[in-house]
Amino acid sequence: AALAQFESMQLEAQITALELLALMGRDQDTRLAILEPPASLDRAPSEADSLHLMASVEQLPEIAIARTAEAQGRLDLLDAQRRNATTVDVTLDAGLAGADLTRAVPDNLLATNPNATLGDRVRRDLGASAAVRLHLPVLDRAARPGRQAREDALGAARVRSGAEALAQRRRALELLAQWRSASHQLQAALQTSERAERNLLKVKSLYSGGATTLLDLLDARRVYDDARERLAAARQENRLAQFQVEDRR
Repeated sequence: AALAQFESMQLEAQITALELLALMGRDQDTRLAILEPPASLDRAPSEADSLHLMASVEQLPEIAIARTAEAQGRLDLLDAQRRNATTVDVTLDAGLAGADLTRAVPDNLLATNPNATLGDRVRRDLGASAAVRLHLPVLDRAARPGRQAREDALGAARVRSGAEALAQRRRALELLAQWRSASHQLQAALQTSERAERNLLKVKSLYSGGATTLLDLLDARRVYDDARERLAAARQENRLAQFQVEDRR
């Protein structure tokens, strides 16, 4: 049974190595050496991780899309209000009369007054005008329902934007909580594995001295193997939770 399990594990390792080589774009004949990641990766979330994750929530595309829809709703409502509103245009104009703007004193002024200056021209040609235009909207019975519909659409967009922001913040807090929980489980699995290893060494010593039975040794070995499997699973969960947090940042 042990030999069959070992051969099955070797087959799984070969298949996994081939998949890794394909993902890396390497030749299938390349030798692949898989090393255990450093223990520094098995860490709990820090205060900096929490601050960076919550700050990145505002930059998520889901929130940007919701806020863009809200801004579009505001523009649509503003366009509807302006289209059916009374407007007043005021224009002011001031300048020098005449088409000759290349000379300070035009020829027609010099013909009547050879000693004319720019001041003489300004006094003669300077003028100003003002105009006021009042625009009244045409009565449209469909304008008010259309404006009300856009107000309702804007209100709905605001609700969706706020709900999306709240959902993303809640998701960020959930990821932090999952990472923190996985870290606690990893620490417990580490302690259990260390105790199981010390117990196995102790039982081995007792068995060598004839103070215990083979069944006790096999039982200690089984407990140690189970502890190592739980440790590997806890380490995987902790790193997966860490990668999920870092991916959102």
